[in-house]
Amino acid sequence: MTPDKAEIIRLQRTLDRATRAAMALRIEGWLGHDHGGAAEVWLAQ
Repeated sequence: MTPDKAEIIRLQRTLDRATRAAMALRIEGWLGHDHGGAAEVWLAQ
């Protein structure tokens, strides 16, 4: 059974959110929380 278009869009959005969260945590680890690298800030942008 192949997924319908709506399911593909939902999966893509979930993957996009997961990728953004992972990247925000990597930036926080690299810059440090006190030097502008707070993951919350990057996720809000």
